[in-house]
Amino acid sequence: GLYTARKAIRLMGGDIRLERTGVGGTEFVITHPVRIVAIATEEEQEQKMTGKDTIGYPERSVLLVEDNKLVGELTANRLRRIFGTVHWAETGTDGLQMFRNAPPDMLFIDQLLPGMTGSELIEQVRLANPKVPIVGVTASTMGSECEILEAAGANIAVEKPLSYSQLQILVSDFLGQAR
Repeated sequence: GLYTARKAIRLMGGDIRLERTGVGGTEFVITHPVRIVAIATEEEQEQKMTGKDTIGYPERSVLLVEDNKLVGELTANRLRRIFGTVHWAETGTDGLQMFRNAPPDMLFIDQLLPGMTGSELIEQVRLANPKVPIVGVTASTMGSECEILEAAGANIAVEKPLSYSQLQILVSDFLGQAR
């Protein structure tokens, strides 16, 4: 349970750690970034009311293939702040079907997926489209998953979780600057 809680808190930019209290005791310390809320200007309020969001790539689509529901939900929400359309598949086979039905402008593919591995999915995507940007994603900090993803055809492979700023950088590297 503690491992899962720590992983979830880290996905949100915080941490859980154990610290000694001095007299032979210990305590858990949980940190989480605070979001400073500022009062929106009239123009910003008008944009929100009219639905004119500041999505960087409103005409673009992305496909996320991630089987972990927590990681998938966090990543999909971050991608929704960047892309106009976000599709999310939880298996490799569903991801391949979604890619074939509505080819996206960019893909983020986890390596360890049910149905087929991320590298197998990437190989299938590359047969259909050798140029679409693909980011391979893995939770493994040990092993050769990044190399396997790149050998299969990913443009780059990175370790998750991916922060919003990492996603913005990756997207702008492959699709150019946002509007």
